[in-house]
Amino acid sequence: MKIHNIVALALLLTTAACSPQKKYPLQSKQAASGDWTLPYGEWSFTFVTPRDLMADTSHVRIIDTDGYLYTFYMLDPTFQSPDSINNWASDIRGPSVNFNKVKKPPQYIVFCWDSYADQKTYETRAVFGPETWQRMKTPA
Repeated sequence: MKIHNIVALALLLTTAACSPQKKYPLQSKQAASGDWTLPYGEWSFTFVTPRDLMADTSHVRIIDTDGYLYTFYMLDPTFQSPDSINNWASDIRGPSVNFNKVKKPPQYIVFCWDSYADQKTYETRAVFGPETWQRMKTPA
């Protein structure tokens, strides 16, 4: 009987983990105060490195302006900017995005990335506010 309960619990946890987004009470008052629907349907992101500082992003978590948590284990490849040598190039374009997409602009993002230069893993966090969300709503 105990094995049956353990199997049922494992199946329940597996099915819960397969959900691409979960609603959490993580919507800030600023995010709740506006309509952050994007005119182009979804927000996508990519990671770009300078030419000689290769890195790879391995894990991303985003809380969007609706309070949904997105967790990414499968990501689009990290792109190297060939023109970014001593400083960032003025026009950086990444490859097409297949996996890195969310429905609303981000309130918060945390991502883990592996540096090939020093063979270490880093975690970077960023918080975004209404000014950034407004810029994301404006097609460029």
